[in-house]
Amino acid sequence: MTNGVWTADASAATMHRRTPPSPLEPRSAMPALELADIPVQRLDEPEIVDRLVEASSTVGFVQLVGFEDPSIFDDAFALSRDFFSLPDADKERLATRTWRPENENVYRGYFPAIEGAHAYKEGFEIGNPDFEPPVEGHPLFEANPYPAALGPPWRRSLDRYAREMHRLGRRVLAAFEQGFELPAGKLTGRFANSMSTLRMIHYPQGADPDPARAAESGGHARAAESGGHARAAESGGHARAAESGEPGPARFATPEHVDSGILTLLLQDDTGGLQVKGPDGAWLDVVPRENTLVMNLGALLETLTGGRLKATEHRVLLPGRSRYSMPFFFEPSPDAAMTDLFTGRNDVGVPDYEHYLVEQMKVFVEYRDLVERLRAGEVNA
Repeated sequence: MTNGVWTADASAATMHRRTPPSPLEPRSAMPALELADIPVQRLDEPEIVDRLVEASSTVGFVQLVGFEDPSIFDDAFALSRDFFSLPDADKERLATRTWRPENENVYRGYFPAIEGAHAYKEGFEIGNPDFEPPVEGHPLFEANPYPAALGPPWRRSLDRYAREMHRLGRRVLAAFEQGFELPAGKLTGRFANSMSTLRMIHYPQGADPDPARAAESGGHARAAESGGHARAAESGGHARAAESGEPGPARFATPEHVDSGILTLLLQDDTGGLQVKGPDGAWLDVVPRENTLVMNLGALLETLTGGRLKATEHRVLLPGRSRYSMPFFFEPSPDAAMTDLFTGRNDVGVPDYEHYLVEQMKVFVEYRDLVERLRAGEVNA
């Protein structure tokens, strides 16, 4: 790999590490992936735009660096730890109806860690704090729930971080417009009323999901790192050691998948565990770096660009200690057209993003109640 781009001898090039491995990394003998650095304060410079497009067209992952105020990441982790330190009763008041039938929220909110589940983690998510519902009463457009126990300052801080990620996401998409010489707004215009998701995740220490029980679940894992909107790998996420080159049964916090949306901005702590599949099928570690975001592209963006940009398979290994991450999923407006940015052809099969999102939700257990309501005709989509 050169400058974060696959080379002809990719498997050899990726053996080199940008930084030495941390002793706290998960048990992994995999080589490390050297991602291209994209300075966020220079996203409009032609050299940086070219680097972004090249890496996004081959690897599908980059590292966003050079933030003017990196303290926002320390603040974000503090918000996450505050939430997951709450008593279970306080968190369960925010659980979606799938997990707590008496609650009203079916889309946004909390999900618990379930013993023996294929993906053992708990999480809390909100949508775009500035989203304007096009209709009333649709569960996809429900208001964000917030923990009363943490008060208005916590809510304002979380909303502030979400807005920062929205601004960054728009700047990245504007850079793609520039790099592909598209008219300004050709892509970013589809995000005027973004349905984006900010999700906080906690992987409890000592988690050890039962792979046999996972297989019985049909592979419908809670795809927390992917915002619940992931396209499963052909193996259904049930990778085994013989297939992955690992010495024993593979253990995953999030199984192999590609994100199904547009782009993901991932904040992760120094525990490690994220791995990306290289062009030869080998798995490569993404070593955490302080004050950076890992960005990867989703299958929908790959489709809307006619394959010019790449959505890459990735997974998260089971952590050996408590792990925190915070992915932000930059998603279009509900009425955003699903047409190719270059040809104008619709290869997605649905007219707009709202319908695309509903189709993606149908395989995930955390949206079971929402999907049942859709099938029963309680809401239209």
